[in-house]
This record gives sequence, C-alpha cells and structure tokens, in this order.
Amino acid sequence: MDRQKINRINELYRKSKAEGLTEAEKKEQKILRREYIEAVKGNLLAQLNNIDIEEKDRIKKIAKQIREKYQELRAEMPPSERKAAEGRIADRLIESSLFRDAHCIYIYVSFRDEADTRRIIGEALRQRKRVAAPRVRGKHMMEFCFVRSMADLRPGVFGIPEPGPWCPKAPHPGEDVLVVMPGTAFDRAG
Repeated sequence: MDRQKINRINELYRKSKAEGLTEAEKKEQKILRREYIEAVKGNLLAQLNNIDIEEKDRIKKIAKQIREKYQELRAEMPPSERKAAEGRIADRLIESSLFRDAHCIYIYVSFRDEADTRRIIGEALRQRKRVAAPRVRGKHMMEFCFVRSMADLRPGVFGIPEPGPWCPKAPHPGEDVLVVMPGTAFDRAG
C-alpha cells in the first residue's frame, strides 16, 4: 500500500474523531482499511516464507527471552499501577475506531496475569455487539463461541474462563470484526 493511501486512512480517522464522516467517506475508509489489512497480511506471509528454519529457531529463542523478561516485569508491577495500565489499555481500545466500527468482537477472556479484558467484553455487550470468546475443543484446538453475558463463561481447561457448552459456535471472523489476542509485550508496530 502506498504512502498516499496510508495518509488518507489517517486523515479519515482524524476527521471521524473531529467531526464525523459522510457516508461516502465511511465507505472509502472501509475499502482502504480492507486494502491495508490485505497488504499487511501479504507482507507478513512474504516475510514468513523467506525465513529459514535456523532463523525461525533463533527468533523463537529471542521471543521466549522477551516473554520471560516482560512476564517478570509484569509480576513485579504494583497492583495499583497494573490496574491503571489495564484501564488505559481498555480505554484506548474502546475509544478506537476499530472498536466503534466492529459489529462483532472476538476476544480472549483474561486469566491470571493477562491484561484484564472483562471491561472490554462488558462494554461490547453493552453496545449490543456480538462477542465471541475461545473455547478449547481438544489438544491444540479452539473454537470461538458467542456469549451474551459474563454469566455464559465457565472455568475450562486449566481453569481458564470459556463459553459454556450452550453457547453457539461463532463463524470464521469476517469483515467488521475486531479480534483481540493476548500478548506479553508489544511495540508501536505491534
């Protein structure tokens, strides 16, 4: 995707926050976002296809070291500071155009020391968005299922909250879906 289109995406985002978009601009924004996502996917696949096995092993080792470092830092964080940081994470997501424009949210349910997602889930449900959370189906297999409230969650494998057996399976995510995944550490590029 060229710089001009990226600038236009940013321009439309700023205008949406400041004064709102016309229907034509909303349609243009949607098309540009879809094109951007496809470009990112294409770049990622190209990069992955160019990594040799030795490089993959080196990256896995570095990623493990980074995860361990940030898990240790997170464990040392005072509870009040952690709660404040989780609040900022939730605020930024809920206030984003990605959240606002999504009709459906596929989101993990926080467990132990993961960033708390309950407020995000609650806000999505309050806004009448469809919310899907992962449920373990077997070894190395998960499926997303729709929940209508936090009461639909039950302890699953390892005690991790997951949708109860009565919750319907969600389809593969399509357009107008926001997927929120857990992670240990991120930079501005993801």
